Amino acid sequence: MARAWQNRHLADMRQSYIRRMTRECERVGGINLGQGVCDLPTPPEILTATSAAIQADRSIYSSFEGLAELRLQIARKLATYNGLAVDPATDLVVTVGSAGAFACTCQALLNPGDEVIVFEPFYGYHVNTLRGLGLVPIFVPLAPPDWELDGERLATAITPHTRAIIVNTPANPSGKIFSRPELEGIRDLCVSHDL
Repeated sequence: MARAWQNRHLADMRQSYIRRMTRECERVGGINLGQGVCDLPTPPEILTATSAAIQADRSIYSSFEGLAELRLQIARKLATYNGLAVDPATDLVVTVGSAGAFACTCQALLNPGDEVIVFEPFYGYHVNTLRGLGLVPIFVPLAPPDWELDGERLATAITPHTRAIIVNTPANPSGKIFSRPELEGIRDLCVSHDL
């Protein structure tokens, strides 16, 4: 019998509900309201800048942390609008999207077997990524209809194996925006447990 070749951490990975609904929508010719797929025309300034970059032969890989000019502008924006002082050379990394950024962050900071707290309802990609990396998702449900966080429930979910808490705000798929008191409570737990 042929040997099955598959990473054991991927055995429980499932296609997301969003992806399933997208495929079903395509099958029946419906309108997809489940994903942030923009059907608006590309703004002219982006078309012009993209064309100019191609004409200037700027179509090679950038540095792994992202273009220096872009990181500088992000640092300026953070200082001006958010009151955050960051060093664009050491404090910022530009990724091709949030999914890649999430996976890279997990790979850089966590080890197989580490527990990661995930609020329910959760974004399926987060759980698939955690499991694919051999991490252990620990689920903490939020209370409908406003998806309120029970701080005591979160505190009891933290164990000596907990290494991180995923805070996605606004949360996908619920749209939940964590309140300042909720975020401060999460912060305090992270500080007290060295997460």
